[in-house]
Amino acid sequence: MPSLSGHLLFIIFRLFSDLLPLIQACSIVGTNTTYLSNTVNEMFGCNLKSLINWYRVQYAKEVLRRGICRLKDIPFVCGFASKSTFYASFKRCEGITPNRFMNICRKGCEEQ
Repeated sequence: MPSLSGHLLFIIFRLFSDLLPLIQACSIVGTNTTYLSNTVNEMFGCNLKSLINWYRVQYAKEVLRRGICRLKDIPFVCGFASKSTFYASFKRCEGITPNRFMNICRKGCEEQ
């Protein structure tokens, strides 16, 4: 029988693993691609893929803070298709690498 942590990682993986295609997102909310794209761009200043990647990075930061899993596993737990996409997205969103972020978090914990 799989452990609770195994089930939890599976649920998290399923939650973030598939980028919802724009056409599917439009179908769900009952609009067309142009309107949805424009709305996302106006509200958030980016496209849908960038918005989803931003949320994935926020989740990755929480995983890094808590030390839930190894750095090499985080891209896949958070739904990124590759490590390089994860590292590029993280650096773009946060201005530092995931490894640097993790080291800052560890240093903060040691000082407390």
